[in-house]
Amino acid sequence: TIWSMFSFKEENGGYKYIDFSSCIERGWSESTCSYLGVGSIKNYDIFVNDIVKKTGLVREEIISYGIRDKLFGPRYITFIVKDMKGIIRGFVSRYLDWNRECGEPKYRNPAIEDNPFYKKEEILYLGNLTTYYSGTRIDVFEGYGSAVTAHQAGLFNSCAIGGTALTDKHIKLLTNGAPYRHINLVLDQDETGIEHMSKYMERLGGNQNFVLTITNLPIPKEDLEVYGQNDPDYFIRKYGIQKYRSLKPVGIFEYMIEKRASGLLPSSPEAVAFCKSMVPLLINHSSMIDRGQRIKILSDITGVPKDDIKDEIY
Repeated sequence: TIWSMFSFKEENGGYKYIDFSSCIERGWSESTCSYLGVGSIKNYDIFVNDIVKKTGLVREEIISYGIRDKLFGPRYITFIVKDMKGIIRGFVSRYLDWNRECGEPKYRNPAIEDNPFYKKEEILYLGNLTTYYSGTRIDVFEGYGSAVTAHQAGLFNSCAIGGTALTDKHIKLLTNGAPYRHINLVLDQDETGIEHMSKYMERLGGNQNFVLTITNLPIPKEDLEVYGQNDPDYFIRKYGIQKYRSLKPVGIFEYMIEKRASGLLPSSPEAVAFCKSMVPLLINHSSMIDRGQRIKILSDITGVPKDDIKDEIY
């Protein structure tokens, strides 16, 4: 019922329940928002009363299901959240008047008491729209806004974790349900986002079932100092989707070389041990050309002959 109300138009062609003006200010079109289920409810009371008429439920029952004025209203952008099968699991709101001193959360999620079916650790926002592109790389963002902006720009193989941690259940959804074999993390470029990308790379980068990469956005320092200018949403809107697509992700091999190989003395016990630890990461590359290039890099850094590294792999 709520899904249909997000796109319901009156005889004059205007949307009866939804105001898209705040979304349009962010660069999102009416058609994109109507398609994805994003917008602001014009009048909460009218909205709930019409749900009563359409469903036959009483108002108190509807509110008890989580249809509350902190998730739906003119000062919120509401996102309809579906699971990978396209089933609606809940709603998330973004408070439009939010600032660090307001005392209100920027985003609100359904309370587990209202909606036991909404579990952030098991949901990928817009993940249901990515299953058609499972043969490609999937880009995983942090925020809802980044996912909306990316989809509007044509990056349909993208989704968002919704400001929560990347969980094993998220990974399972992508590798078992879709399935994807290349997961590219593009989190916000603040201290927390960069720290989390490093943590996920350390934990998941060597997985033999999929390739994990991270993309760091080249946002100028002066832009990063301005609130709201540190995420893929901002980068794509400012620089365009083609610039975004041209960015080269960093894989676990490159990540480990950068983080762990500095200061190694070639042929030293430490260098040999590092070389041995990197062999499983080379096996994870299906491209023989890529593998050969990395063998050369590893040999040059560690002093271990290329043929010896190849013998370990083959």
